[in-house]
Amino acid sequence: MDFDKRQKVVSTLAQRMALGGLPEPMTVEVAEQLSSLFEKPTGPRRGFELAFKRWAIRDDDLKMIDLVCSSLTIGAAAATGGPLLAVGAAALTALIKLTYSCLKKGAKITPTQQRLLLGLKADGRGRTIADLAGWMHEAYPGDRCSRAVIETELAALQSIALADGTVVALVSKSAGLWHAAGV
Repeated sequence: MDFDKRQKVVSTLAQRMALGGLPEPMTVEVAEQLSSLFEKPTGPRRGFELAFKRWAIRDDDLKMIDLVCSSLTIGAAAATGGPLLAVGAAALTALIKLTYSCLKKGAKITPTQQRLLLGLKADGRGRTIADLAGWMHEAYPGDRCSRAVIETELAALQSIALADGTVVALVSKSAGLWHAAGV
């Protein structure tokens, strides 16, 4: 869904959360706090052009909100007003933001890259290309990776773009040994 006004986003999010069983005052408060997650740039500005904002909510984002809200319906029902409502809304907002950032943070890697990471994680001391090739042949007999393919895949894993655009290294090399880094 694409929106040109922030209030439409807030209204859509609040309605969706209400369908999930959350109490009405909480849905509006949480929707207000979440609306910035879905703000999208409209393009570069030049000179004195006015900046317009747009918002977009993907179907996957709505499914995630549905899941979180329906999971918390029982707890949110207890927060009917007063100080409990503020704590409940803040906790729900934090949970949705955390879930959203986790979904947006992932990286797409090939099956071979995933297997290489598993091989590196299986031996925390590090592995050479030859060790990894041997491990791959034992662990995945049907997948015959040459050393050249392994080297290429490891090189690619040194600079992987995450879904949010951040570039990270999932492997590192020191003293001729390859190690999984941060996975």
